[in-house]
Amino acid sequence: MKQFFKDRYTIVGIALVLIFSVIVYQLANMQLVQGENYYTQSQSKIRRSTTILAERGNILDRYGVPIAINSTSYSIFLMDTGLGSKKLNEMMYKLLRVLEKNGDSHVNTFSKYMTYPIGFGSMLKNNENRRKTLKIMTGYEFKGFDQESTPEEIYEYFKDMVFKVDDKYSDKDAYDIMALRFQGISMDPVLADSISTKTIAELEERSDEFPGIIIESVPSRKYVDAHYAGQLIGHVGPIDAEELAKNSDAGYKMTDIIGKSGVELTTEGYLRGTNGYRRVEIDDNGKPRIVSEEAVKPGSDVVLTIDMGLQKVAMDSLAKNIKLIRESNNKKIIMMLLQEQRLL
Repeated sequence: MKQFFKDRYTIVGIALVLIFSVIVYQLANMQLVQGENYYTQSQSKIRRSTTILAERGNILDRYGVPIAINSTSYSIFLMDTGLGSKKLNEMMYKLLRVLEKNGDSHVNTFSKYMTYPIGFGSMLKNNENRRKTLKIMTGYEFKGFDQESTPEEIYEYFKDMVFKVDDKYSDKDAYDIMALRFQGISMDPVLADSISTKTIAELEERSDEFPGIIIESVPSRKYVDAHYAGQLIGHVGPIDAEELAKNSDAGYKMTDIIGKSGVELTTEGYLRGTNGYRRVEIDDNGKPRIVSEEAVKPGSDVVLTIDMGLQKVAMDSLAKNIKLIRESNNKKIIMMLLQEQRLL
């Protein structure tokens, strides 16, 4: 009997040693052999770098009166938290309802590629290589359709293969969900801009329902009475491919705003600031936490020699006199008005 128990203890002891050895081996494999790989994967999953846009410098007249200034708006960005398509689509549907309820709208870059009712957008309509265009825009490998595929076939491919949108959604809701999903995988994942305070408050209150949704302040350009000197001041706009190639060494990106004409263009080097960067960590619940930041450097102000007060008087007088000249048949009055305008 004693020998029997002794043998049992021996077997149990050997089994425990084997189990412990397997555990030690697995831990060693995970930490020593695969540790760096797992660490890299975890970091790429939960950490992201976002750009903090620098404010553009102001344009002022000779007395410091503002002509072009910055105002702050708020935009919704999407960070990847590893949600599957089903949950992500449900979240996009909820976001659409919040935006709709508060009178806001979402960004729809998708319409450049696919429209609703179903059709090709401007970027695909006469495009000779549609798959390549979509890959450049999103980085996603679009396999499953060819150049001869119809708009309906490509739309269904997007719906079933890329974004996996359930048939429970209406056609319009499915399209809008895909528009948001497309925006999320694009180079500029802004889902909505210039959103209202109501939307901001609701999304913050219901943050548990929107993992990966981040609200950021974004500087935007505002002109004050600039129509009095519109051609002089010029305007800004999204950088195009030609401008990007020309200014790539200066650190411009596809999502940047650049001076297009007038002072905005000629003094671009002074007005443009330096963007900062924010490293954000996403926890298991999809909530963002700031890990580190690199501060932005705002652009420099540009002071012009013009007097906007005098400019307004001159322009208003010109408009008034042109109207009087058109309405008058008296040559003496016309000459007097012209002389008055010259004095200004």
